[in-house]
Amino acid sequence: MLERPVSIESKESLPENPEEKILRTYEVEWDREIQGGANECRWIKLKNDGSGIFKPASGEATKITEEVRRDAGSELREKVKKGTYYKHERAAWLIDSALNWDMVPTTVIREVDGKVGSFQKHAPGLVAARTDWKKIPETQLKKLFVLDYILYSSDRRAENLLVDGKKVHAIDNGLVLDNDFFAPYIKLNPDDDDPPASFYRTAIIPKLAGAVKKFLNNPEAQQKLRSQLLELVTEYEVDACFARMKHVVELAKHKEGLPHFDFLEFYPPIQ
Repeated sequence: MLERPVSIESKESLPENPEEKILRTYEVEWDREIQGGANECRWIKLKNDGSGIFKPASGEATKITEEVRRDAGSELREKVKKGTYYKHERAAWLIDSALNWDMVPTTVIREVDGKVGSFQKHAPGLVAARTDWKKIPETQLKKLFVLDYILYSSDRRAENLLVDGKKVHAIDNGLVLDNDFFAPYIKLNPDDDDPPASFYRTAIIPKLAGAVKKFLNNPEAQQKLRSQLLELVTEYEVDACFARMKHVVELAKHKEGLPHFDFLEFYPPIQ
């Protein structure tokens, strides 16, 4: 059963910057379905300004292949339930925005043709599957890895990553923040042309840890993000996310290299 959609008039959803307001309130000029994927996905052009990708809550996990259905049933993940992906999409942008990393395109919750879902600003670029990862700036890939750990993304495939020159956009963030498994952009099979695990097992770039530490040292920013997230996901998911942020800072403080991604815990002990 689908959960009741979050109110688009809730306190969290009220626009806080001009871009959010445009995405949430501008009238739809036209929309068309995007083929492929497990969820209903629509390309929407707004009147006067911009375009983006709309994913209605009612269309989540409705296009699962028979092979996936045989293995996993009607859900894409055990913990992140269909009908909540759109909330996780918004939550991922809020976290990225709080860290000022600008990797997740602006994402809001809005209604289109009577359906509530996530609406993400169109981001330029090619999917990483069509790009040689060695040509992507190292700092961008490592920032993505740390962000995906903070989000605990279970779906960062090359298809869910756009590369625009030296800029990386993390898209398709519906399967984050719950304890299914951590699946960053990394080589999993010998035939994959993705970064190997060894690429990430270096000391965390100080600038990344510094941005996380700056956020954690700002009680007002923490409370604002926590309040926003609690309208979208569970308190346990929020607490675990903040614990991962603190773990990132601890790893950087001790100049430790990142452990293998299999050993990066969902809810690490807080030092």
